[in-house]
Amino acid sequence: ECFKCDYISGPVRQVLGSSGHILGVVSPPVDPPKRKYWAGDVGDCRDPDLWLDQQEEQAGSWWPDWISWLDDKCGKKRPALKLGNTKYKPICDAPGEYVVEP
Repeated sequence: ECFKCDYISGPVRQVLGSSGHILGVVSPPVDPPKRKYWAGDVGDCRDPDLWLDQQEEQAGSWWPDWISWLDDKCGKKRPALKLGNTKYKPICDAPGEYVVEP
């Protein structure tokens, strides 16, 4: 039922990845591509099989497609804000030490 989007107003774009929901999210683009995806506007289509039949298979990660979609909707890029302040000092750089702990 993830295709169901009755409560969303405005244009809807669907992205379907070839891998599971966790692997598809955490796997960055690699060369040569290991995965594939399909992406496109939903429009009036409410049938996921019909939508998929209308899309072109894309090799690789869906991340570049998403970044392109974001670029059209976001403002100009700017430097990241400085971490911490006089009351709260930064502990460590992102993504955090827990990511590399065994």
